[in-house]
Amino acid sequence: MLLAHDNFASLGLFVHIIRFARGFGKMNVTEKQKGILLSFMQRYPDFGRGRLRYNSENKRKIDEFWEKLSIMLNTAACGPRKSCKEWAKTWRDWKCNTLKKVAKHKSYMTSTDGGSPKYLELTVIEKKFDTRGQWFNRNT
Repeated sequence: MLLAHDNFASLGLFVHIIRFARGFGKMNVTEKQKGILLSFMQRYPDFGRGRLRYNSENKRKIDEFWEKLSIMLNTAACGPRKSCKEWAKTWRDWKCNTLKKVAKHKSYMTSTDGGSPKYLELTVIEKKFDTRGQWFNRNT
């Protein structure tokens, strides 16, 4: 005999399965996808930096870049599948969060409190972001 809370638990599991089957399940971007994303942005640095002027010609070019990149990321054989707009948001968020980590580390290192600096925890891929005022480290 099922109790009322068992029905809710099984209903929750059912909803989760349906959402995942439809692609609504939240999956984190894999390291492989981040590598693809970063190498694409290194190949097209003005696009990666967001430095293309927003006019009709460049809008078409930007849309083509995001379409090409989303196909590459969605066919990476692992990780989430997203639309072009979702991948653009993923890039903006990842770029912003990585730069916040680096800025926080720099401010911590320049403080006059003394002591050893706090360790900066970046992933292998995040370390490829250049922290010297340029976007990408060309040495790695």
